[in-house]
Amino acid sequence: MRALIDFLDLIKPGWQLIQILVMSGLVLYAVYSLVRRFDALLALFVGCLLSNMAIVTVWFLFALQTQWGLELLPTSVRQVLYLAIQIGYPFEILLWSVFAFLLIRRNRSGASEERKGQAFLTWEL
Repeated sequence: MRALIDFLDLIKPGWQLIQILVMSGLVLYAVYSLVRRFDALLALFVGCLLSNMAIVTVWFLFALQTQWGLELLPTSVRQVLYLAIQIGYPFEILLWSVFAFLLIRRNRSGASEERKGQAFLTWEL
């Protein structure tokens, strides 16, 4: 069991890098979509992704040092970054919660408007 945990810890920076790359692609695609037609909910989604990307990037840098022994940042910078992500994490949870609530609310209101237009279904032969 210990060997499996060590292996998973060893590959963690790779998974975090993949997560950062996927989120970067989503941000670019969402920003491209926002440029074409602005949507406040999509803008909030971009903010959620950027906050998540910032936190995962810091954890990625920490994992590079602890798992692979690559020291990229001095100790004082790491301490400030650690403090920043610990303070920012609750706000990220709130941001994602607001986004999810607004998305569900939009979906529910859109579904009720659809039903109003299709009050009676008729079958024609």
